[in-house]
Amino acid sequence: MKSQSGFYKALHRSPDKHKFLIDGFPRALGQAQAFEEMVGRAKMVLFFDAPDDVLTQRMLTRGQTSGRTDDNQEAIQKRLVTYHRQSKPVVEHYRKTPGFVHTFDACKGPSEVYADVEKVLSQYNKQRVVWVTGQPLSGKTLVAQRLASAEGGIHLNFSELLKAEVLSTSQLGRQIGMFVKRQEKVPSELVVRVVKAAVDRSNSGLLVLDGFPRKQVEADLLFTEIGDPKLVLYLDTTAAGEPDQVSIERIREFDTDGDGMLSKEEFTAAGYIGTMLERSKAEGRGATTAKMIEKLNQFMEETVPVVASFEPTGIVRKLNATEDLDNVIEQAKHTLLGEV
Repeated sequence: MKSQSGFYKALHRSPDKHKFLIDGFPRALGQAQAFEEMVGRAKMVLFFDAPDDVLTQRMLTRGQTSGRTDDNQEAIQKRLVTYHRQSKPVVEHYRKTPGFVHTFDACKGPSEVYADVEKVLSQYNKQRVVWVTGQPLSGKTLVAQRLASAEGGIHLNFSELLKAEVLSTSQLGRQIGMFVKRQEKVPSELVVRVVKAAVDRSNSGLLVLDGFPRKQVEADLLFTEIGDPKLVLYLDTTAAGEPDQVSIERIREFDTDGDGMLSKEEFTAAGYIGTMLERSKAEGRGATTAKMIEKLNQFMEETVPVVASFEPTGIVRKLNATEDLDNVIEQAKHTLLGEV
């Protein structure tokens, strides 16, 4: 246990906390669970597979020069039994997540195996995270969906991810469900765990974040885990002149029956699937126009400063969201192709 503690300390001392290649650990399910609790989930598993007879011969050959006392027939057989009993189940555990385990034929020569690994890691290094944000009803969900679809990426909507996690009945899902049942906000730490898990599961080169992060603490937690976005697309409705004029007009526009409430049906017609819709469903009633405007003001106070913090890096691109949404989507596509 002492050596494991030193291992974790070494990880946290590293100046680059986003890139680790861990050799031979975890070796048991308990270690894997402890690692996820203390450090986080790995991005992927690289599994080098070879038959026992090949492994045995390699260790016997190594034993001729290694000087290791465990490179003998009896010790090797015990180590292989331990491997199949304790370590192999770790790989099978991670196989439950599609695409998470990358298996390599370790019977090949070292240069061939290395070439196979390099292809996988090259794809990982090319993964691009794009954060789409904007005022309520600026069209960010539709833009994020279309952008991901057009470029073969994955659209990650935090509200939908939370709902799926709750339905999965996982331990994390049960925790989230307790907050939902009490109609309380889900803590940022839990939301980040869900979003990060979705990023970790992805084999796509493009991940489009929609609706999250919403404030600085969430951005700090999330981007520390997955790395900073390659591009921030800010769908801005303030181009009409008065602050938030377009969003307010759209909110009122979709109140088709003029009762001052946005019903579930009116939300669906607006194409807005996010926090307010989920809250509206949970409460069994429509969200008021006043509540939507409150969310609008919250965006300006909490999310805009997060966007501003990325402006010095040159990755923020503002798109005029007062235009027709099809035009905004085309602008987003061109921006992605030109900037990422």
